[in-house]
Amino acid sequence: MTGRHRRTIKQIETVPQSSELVQRILSCKGWPYKSDNEAYQLRDKAMISITYILALRISETLRLTKDQFQTEEDKITVRGIKLSKSHLLGQLRKEQYREYGFISLKGERKELGQLIKRYLCTLGEKEQLFKFGRIRAYQIFSASFGLPCHWFRAYGEHFLYELFKFDLVAVSDYTKQDIATLAQYLRKRYLKYPIA
Repeated sequence: MTGRHRRTIKQIETVPQSSELVQRILSCKGWPYKSDNEAYQLRDKAMISITYILALRISETLRLTKDQFQTEEDKITVRGIKLSKSHLLGQLRKEQYREYGFISLKGERKELGQLIKRYLCTLGEKEQLFKFGRIRAYQIFSASFGLPCHWFRAYGEHFLYELFKFDLVAVSDYTKQDIATLAQYLRKRYLKYPIA
């Protein structure tokens, strides 16, 4: 990249509280669309929310189709998430899947879950959720937050790390990410423990 430095996860010094991040996503202005702004804004916020909640790479988010989502009373279950990379050694990349992902419709991130649910209602049964590529997705994230997509994956994995009581193995098992790679996305883990 000429004339500028690539931003990496090492530059993430602090991770926003989930309540703060929810409000930032809900209130972001996003890309300045000229027409049908409300529908496009809903789509873009749904993409950002899914990337964050499921802690996905943007390529994994962009492959999702509506028939992978099953809405239940208190959550949305996402099945068969095709992974771009994983720690499932000995398998071909194209055959690597994360069996389940869950989007809660209650708790501190319920507003994002409800937003995703509203967006799903606008789509056909087997329709692809987002009909654009990674470059366009990068532009949407940048216009909305000035941050790269993979930071939201890092925020999502950090949330899971706290939710799972700082159990890195549990986060790795849920996201199907290698523990060594996953550890790079979590900041200041040792500061959560008292040191005598």
